[in-house]
Amino acid sequence: MSSTETLLILSFLSANLIAENQRLAELAGQDYLTGIGNHRALANYVTRQATSDKRSFVVVDADNLKQVNDQYGHAAGDEFLKAVAAMIRSESDAVFRRSGDEFVIVLGGGINAAIAVAERLSKTLVNVQGLGEVGQVSAGAGVTETEADMAMYAVKQGKKCEAH
Repeated sequence: MSSTETLLILSFLSANLIAENQRLAELAGQDYLTGIGNHRALANYVTRQATSDKRSFVVVDADNLKQVNDQYGHAAGDEFLKAVAAMIRSESDAVFRRSGDEFVIVLGGGINAAIAVAERLSKTLVNVQGLGEVGQVSAGAGVTETEADMAMYAVKQGKKCEAH
């Protein structure tokens, strides 16, 4: 084998390896169930966007996932999460599943943009399609310009916007 052929083969293998590593890095940041970004992707996104002038967060806590799993089975719970994620994804490209039934939307804009999204979601989540016998969704949505955890704390303390 000539040195030119060896270089071509090595170049081809290197390009394939680079492409595969990029694909694996993308998969590592994707929630396997919903297809949106996961907690790792959220942390990376927020770190990369740290210099943004205006940024706000909407944290959505879809209620009653445990009850859905218990009453209808985990397959129904999975469909519930997928449907909620699809509805939330319509609000922004920067949507992440932080854990369980918690989702985070990162918006480029101030708190007013986040409030508008949270209010819209509180009204539209009830219309999530494909839930079958599960029926309705209620969710708490908190907003902040600083840290998503502060918004989630407000949601957990009972300041919920429910949609029935």
